[in-house]
Amino acid sequence: MKFFVREEALSEVVGFILILGLLTIAMSMYVVYEVPVQGEMDEIDHMNGIKDRFVDYKISLDSLWINSLGVENSGANVNFSPYGINLGTSFVMGTGGGFKTGGSGIAPLFFPVPSAGYMTVNQSDGHILITKNNDAANPVFDKDIGKMSYNSQNNYWLDQEYYYQMGGVFLKQTDGVTARVDPTVSFYGLDGGTKLGVYIIPVSVKCPTISQSVGGSGPVMADTRYKNEGQYPPGTVSAQSVQIELTVKDSLEAVVWKKVFQSALWREGVYNPDWYDITFPGSRSVKIDILGPPGSTGDDVQLSIYNANFSVTLQNVASSLE
Repeated sequence: MKFFVREEALSEVVGFILILGLLTIAMSMYVVYEVPVQGEMDEIDHMNGIKDRFVDYKISLDSLWINSLGVENSGANVNFSPYGINLGTSFVMGTGGGFKTGGSGIAPLFFPVPSAGYMTVNQSDGHILITKNNDAANPVFDKDIGKMSYNSQNNYWLDQEYYYQMGGVFLKQTDGVTARVDPTVSFYGLDGGTKLGVYIIPVSVKCPTISQSVGGSGPVMADTRYKNEGQYPPGTVSAQSVQIELTVKDSLEAVVWKKVFQSALWREGVYNPDWYDITFPGSRSVKIDILGPPGSTGDDVQLSIYNANFSVTLQNVASSLE
């Protein structure tokens, strides 16, 4: 009996293994290169959304204290007062959105790993001290300003922190801090530029429990109420010089406040360094001394302060019903 060797079946097996190997290589390249790119784009879009939410939050809070101007002294004729109004703002922590998608459940390797984050409000994270004529023993204004922040926990992109402090929106990274929306500090010329006005709203963010943090993924609600603590001090204060000192979390935040002060002065056309002096009394402190016109001995600096206080609480929000 003769036996014949046939290789048709062997060639089919080898072909199938080669096709399977090519598919494995293609899928591996997709997972290694394409998935991280998708994850990075998702996290960039998410952080841009966080920035927009903080800007909206800043605008909403500004509308409350602006509408309260003059309410304290208007007596019984007040038809509307923003005090006690609750403002609810939802922030989404992470790119997962708090729910799973069908695609990620079927083939999780082909989808980016969702990121997370955490929201924090801390009323002691920031302090402002305002004096006149360098009289530290009798401050004009002295209080905590606090801060509300969102910290990312990204998997594919650099981590960022967006925070709201004293009416401004800031972006913090490892290499520094940038003011995305300037806080409520302004300078303006008076009497043909012979005097300098200082207008500041020390917006404070307080928390019933001093500080609070919520972490994870999905939406979190920031409930904010405008509290009536009155304007302090009333009216405008005249002085030979005015000092504003801010103590913040670290040196990076102190440096950005120097830029904020300089930008506010330059917008008004005050470029002469003899009119002001900016120093760093400590590693976490920055101080601006508004001196007014050089050589003057009169009260050439006009200081106006309006007090705005907000109470903030954080709570998780269910993103879907099972």
